[in-house]
Amino acid sequence: MSLKKKKNPSYWKAFLEARGYNTSLPFCILSESGDVYYASSRLLARLSLGDVIAFPILKKDFSNHWLFHNDEMAGPAIYSKVLAGISKKNPLVAQLGNQSFHIYSIWDAEEKVSLVFVELIRRGDLLRDKESRQLLFRVLSHELRTSVSVLKGYVSMVEFQEKMVEDRIWSSLDRLDKVVDMLKDLKTELEVDEGNSKKVA
Repeated sequence: MSLKKKKNPSYWKAFLEARGYNTSLPFCILSESGDVYYASSRLLARLSLGDVIAFPILKKDFSNHWLFHNDEMAGPAIYSKVLAGISKKNPLVAQLGNQSFHIYSIWDAEEKVSLVFVELIRRGDLLRDKESRQLLFRVLSHELRTSVSVLKGYVSMVEFQEKMVEDRIWSSLDRLDKVVDMLKDLKTELEVDEGNSKKVA
């Protein structure tokens, strides 16, 4: 494949569309070695990389920004798994911030590239997808346990360094507030989904 093709975003979009892939999803095109020939602006935005990037991007540079994770693997391990191949029928479930994603990769023998897609799991999908739901609750449980443990430690230190500890307590309380807000949103979604299910029945 010529270097000109590797750098041409319109080539890769046409390449994917000709094969029937959804180019509105965040995606990237990886070489056999893991270098990025092209990444969509939606994926770059998710990874906080912005739009102005020169392709190809070396694997070592891109994998440092691959922030998707789950309770079993950190970003670099997931990136390696993507290179090895993940079927669309059995996608990897990963987190980025407060959101859950399905990640899968497809090897294209003709171009010798991996086509990697990152699909947001919508809240309604979370209700139906057991693995995604379990991941969400594990992440939320971890966040709550961590914040509570930190608060207990700070409270025990209050006698010694009051101001520093007070700032850290407020920081942990803010973190807990965010988790509680996520739980409220999920509860609302569950109630709405339950109400819609009853109307259909």
